[in-house]
Amino acid sequence: EACEGIITLGKRYAQYAGDMAKKEKDPERKKELETIAANCRRVPEYSPRNFWEAGQMLWFVMLGCFLSENCPAFNIGRFDMYMNPFYQADLATDSIKKEFAQEIINCIWVKIAELIWLLPQNGSRYYAGYSGFTNLSVGGRNIDGSDAVNDVSFMAVEATAQVALPQPSLSVIIQPDTPQEFLLACCRLSRKGIGFPAFHNDQVGTQMMMYAGLRPDDAREWTLLGCVVPHHRKVYEWTDAGGYNMAAALEWTLNQGRSRLTGKQMGLPTKDPREFRSFEELKETFFEQVDHIMKHCAVSTVIEHKLHRKMVHRPYLSLLVEGCMESGKDLVNGGARYNVGPGWIVVGAADCANGLAAIKKNVFEEKNISMDQLIKALDDDFVGHEEIQQLLKNSPKFGNDDDYVDRLQVEMTDYNDKGLSRYKDSLGNPFHSAIMGLTYNIPTGSVVGALPCGRKATHPLAEGCSPHPGTDTTGPTAAMRSEAQVNHELHPGGTLLNLKLLPSAIEGNRGLAGMANLIRSYFELGGYHCQFNVISPETLRDAQQNPDNYRDLVVRVAGYCAIFNDLSKEVQNEIIRRTTHESL
Repeated sequence: EACEGIITLGKRYAQYAGDMAKKEKDPERKKELETIAANCRRVPEYSPRNFWEAGQMLWFVMLGCFLSENCPAFNIGRFDMYMNPFYQADLATDSIKKEFAQEIINCIWVKIAELIWLLPQNGSRYYAGYSGFTNLSVGGRNIDGSDAVNDVSFMAVEATAQVALPQPSLSVIIQPDTPQEFLLACCRLSRKGIGFPAFHNDQVGTQMMMYAGLRPDDAREWTLLGCVVPHHRKVYEWTDAGGYNMAAALEWTLNQGRSRLTGKQMGLPTKDPREFRSFEELKETFFEQVDHIMKHCAVSTVIEHKLHRKMVHRPYLSLLVEGCMESGKDLVNGGARYNVGPGWIVVGAADCANGLAAIKKNVFEEKNISMDQLIKALDDDFVGHEEIQQLLKNSPKFGNDDDYVDRLQVEMTDYNDKGLSRYKDSLGNPFHSAIMGLTYNIPTGSVVGALPCGRKATHPLAEGCSPHPGTDTTGPTAAMRSEAQVNHELHPGGTLLNLKLLPSAIEGNRGLAGMANLIRSYFELGGYHCQFNVISPETLRDAQQNPDNYRDLVVRVAGYCAIFNDLSKEVQNEIIRRTTHESL
């Protein structure tokens, strides 16, 4: 019935385009409408025969997704891999010109950007900008391991540059054999300052897919879903994109399980922190609080999963994911070739690493302050304790290539994987970890009091896997070296690194080559993902003050882009306060 429905819709479009053609006076436009009508009579009922029909087929498939469900995270997949054969065949018969093929791609981009995600008011604080996560991937490897970059890969990059809209979310997959010409084209796009593309490491993405259970040959064809989630057309991954607040666990550790803002008992009623005799004892208690949160995450998720399996069958999406037609099972009942458990996003890992490092250094090792002094400073949100706050701020911070704190970040994130994988969904699939965050860091930060890293109460937490804004002070290479220490392959829900560069940092051919080398070096070190806002804080502040002058300003928010004017002021401020690197 779902197939018949989308076929009927295609025929209705064919009829409508035909009716328009009959009334059209312009001969060129009339011929165009007649071709559109013919295309819609062909697809989606039958397979496409040329590039234009293939583009129409893609749009009908995506339109069916948006009609069947609200717009969370639909994955267009490896666009260049399946579109290039049609393009090359048309070129061989001289039935298409490159300029017209580019126009078709641009039109697909515009249609996808028309769709918005309907959100409740509170939900919009987590997903600022109302853009769905319509991810589109190019590059990477073919199933045989060879380089997959082709003509359509370049045309997809060019479409994003020409259209300059926040959707689709262009992701490029980089591997050692990726042509330098293609990487430089991607860097030129990034230099335009619209937040695209997102760069992903093919080797780590493949490892993530294998960790999730895919065969190596399937894993090599991975693509991007949502923000930064490695995915595949044979995979069903049920998730509510839940995120848990690791920074709250640190707050509870230092307040006997109570919220510092409300006094309410939220976590485990652990001992008075003044009684901790060692840093290891404090850290062990912290992980007990993390376990407490994870347990409740698992309980709520399994209840949701059972309700979805009972109430929200997904026939249309089931016909698009390999395995469901063969098994005769809906996606929600495990019909896909591979079934992956829910991903849970950890928020505030860097704040916890920074806070624990500050306690270790100042309370237990150098004894600059006592635990009692620290607790009083946190209780008072550092008012009257400014010297202590500055001492904490000057302590080692993740993102500066300092093992003292970076190894704590690795410990935080590794524990996330180990803790979550203990739980299984209602199909028996283990939970897995993600460190991305969307804009979770803002609302989650609003419910957490002062932290021992020097952060004041209710301020946003660290975003994704990125350093806390303003604390990565030794340059982008140091931030990337810190980030690369994280065992990214253990987090098949994806990890996310946001960096902000001044335009002057990547000027000219030298700057462009430097950016390309920066990305390759980061991936050689084991990093998974990086993305850039190439814009000055002054421009962003001016856009905030004079929005009418910047109606088309697109910025990278988290794993997605949005129109700057569509963001709430608190999200705009979060982007402005991120560290701006002046050079590479």
